[in-house]
Amino acid sequence: MKFIFCNVLVVFLYWGHSYGQYDFRTLPQEYRDRMGNVSEILNGTTPLTVMRAKYKKERHAVCVRSRRLEISNLGFHHNLSYFMKGSKIEPKERGEWRKRDTYFYVGPKNKYPTVVIYAYMDHGRHDPEISGDYYLLYGKKPCFVLGTMQRQDNSSCLLWEQDGTLSKPHEICLGEFETHCKNYYSTKTYKYRQEKCNARSTEEK
Repeated sequence: MKFIFCNVLVVFLYWGHSYGQYDFRTLPQEYRDRMGNVSEILNGTTPLTVMRAKYKKERHAVCVRSRRLEISNLGFHHNLSYFMKGSKIEPKERGEWRKRDTYFYVGPKNKYPTVVIYAYMDHGRHDPEISGDYYLLYGKKPCFVLGTMQRQDNSSCLLWEQDGTLSKPHEICLGEFETHCKNYYSTKTYKYRQEKCNARSTEEK
């Protein structure tokens, strides 16, 4: 536990350097607990999957999975993969699997718990399908809920969950997703289906 706490502190120090000095003791305990819980999840060796999501854009990432590689003063370093849906308008834009070198940063922004995700493409560019600033709406093992600003063009609200989560905590996580994501616009709610994602993996191979 001490090791995890020290690593979480390193990430918090990054935020202090990036956004100015900040006294974390002034944050409500609930916010500090939320950030601490999510930092532990991101620092764990258990892979994570986006189990539910609401996307404003019709074409978006599916089958999003992430596994921690290491932790450094640059944040929680993960190997992230997803399948990008094909375009119904442009037949040439077929679906494809993508892998991204990704960093997660946990800390307060404007005094609210936030997770910043940088998913890197070639030449150090950020992948706009994954990268961005997310409000940390809920965070308690084995899951957390992230949401962008609702008004932005590519708004999204995501339920990240540890693999192997049992049915009872999974139902609690689904309830938190419904509570915190109900006001996000989406034509339909994305639901992770392992068989479908595995089939896509097979097709890619």
